[in-house]
Amino acid sequence: MSRKSAYVIFSIVLVFLILVLTFFFFLYERNSTGQYNLNGSLSNSIRDFLPFGKNAPLQNLSNLNQQITTQTNEATTSEIIVPALRQISTAPVAGAELIDSTSTVIQDMVKKTSTNQTIRFVDRSTGHIFDTKKDNMSVEEISNTTIPKVYESFFSSNPDIAIFRSLDEGSDTIVSKEAYLAKPTNSTTTDSTQATTTATSSIVAPIIYSGTPYVTKTSILPTDIESMAVAPSSQRFLYMFSDASGGTFVLSNLDGTKPVKLYSSPLGQWLVDWPNEKGAVITTKSSGIANGISLLVDTTTGVLSKIASGNGLTTLVSPDLSQALVGTSGDGSVPYLNVVTLKNNSTINLSFRTLPEKCVWSHTEKSTVYCAVPENIPVGTYPDSWYQGLVSFTDNLWKINTSTGVSNIAALFTKGYGKNFDAINLQLSSDDTYLIFTNKSDLILWGYNLKYQLGGSAGVTTGAPTTSSSTTSS
Repeated sequence: MSRKSAYVIFSIVLVFLILVLTFFFFLYERNSTGQYNLNGSLSNSIRDFLPFGKNAPLQNLSNLNQQITTQTNEATTSEIIVPALRQISTAPVAGAELIDSTSTVIQDMVKKTSTNQTIRFVDRSTGHIFDTKKDNMSVEEISNTTIPKVYESFFSSNPDIAIFRSLDEGSDTIVSKEAYLAKPTNSTTTDSTQATTTATSSIVAPIIYSGTPYVTKTSILPTDIESMAVAPSSQRFLYMFSDASGGTFVLSNLDGTKPVKLYSSPLGQWLVDWPNEKGAVITTKSSGIANGISLLVDTTTGVLSKIASGNGLTTLVSPDLSQALVGTSGDGSVPYLNVVTLKNNSTINLSFRTLPEKCVWSHTEKSTVYCAVPENIPVGTYPDSWYQGLVSFTDNLWKINTSTGVSNIAALFTKGYGKNFDAINLQLSSDDTYLIFTNKSDLILWGYNLKYQLGGSAGVTTGAPTTSSSTTSS
């Protein structure tokens, strides 16, 4: 064989070996997502072996790998299964709120804006504030400023501002405070006493702040507010206090400034609700052995119009002020649920036996409510026995058309999930896809994904939260 023929054969064999090595390189380096890892040890050794390997710029390859990693992480996050019925808090809550939020995600190498709901809640014993997403089991403590024994919290249309209510331990006086989230200044913060602004506040040395992204600052509101409600779309609230002459209703800013007297009554026991900026609802405190009345109050003029009356009366007016769920107990032994159209005072009797405070109006469907309906009503005087904790309910969730009376089961908690709930403080997300509620028996916060009605395949089990919190309390 001539030297020229041998050189040709050697060149062919060399090219063949290079092709074989290249093939096995791509076969070896492709990961489970179908992408290729261009920074692996085998790929680097081949770069060194091939003539163009050592001189090829690696910056573009590194950026490509980062983009691939981001996509992989996004895909992994979206595949996390969150149970349809989910335990959100691990301890009793003072209140909670569903907040619309937007975030940017990368899909198919393109940035897209995604809308999600954040669930914000307040720990009852400490006043610490937590956030979680409806599609994520992680719970983040966003403020660890300790405000002990917050029995009620009312969030405003600005989710960073709320009203906290507690009892003064020395006098049992009801104490109300405007609470708002603030960024720590100069990496320091104060404890709950220092964070409270009063006319006689004294200077206290700050302590080093660590852990949560916010601190909670508070300012004192008028004392002995007996009942209150926050405006649905403005930074105001309506509150009621009583004295020897009866009850007085006052409108003011959330910080207590610019108070305006709205209405006075010779009666001193009232509950307050504010479903629409134009109209608030005041209802006498309910008892199955006493006649009560519910009134719609024009928040501009103070003009009153009657909603309903009766024994054991409680109400829940729709956000558009067109209808009201009316609960009465007749002789006090059984709670009945009716719907009153406020324009013409017509009434539809619903077949359900539940209380309006166990319901929530839909945001997307007119004349639609979701109600927690007890499987059985124990013997008692209603709503007194239930308010006092003498009886407890075992609820399932129903979706009710208040114009036709037609209803559908939305969740069989007792059969589909094996859980007993006495649900209160129901809230719906703005798109009606998610429901949060508090279990009255232990004040634990729960969430339910309404996409999985009747306990669909994605939600047969329940889930408990995983909490991310600071180890340092302010």
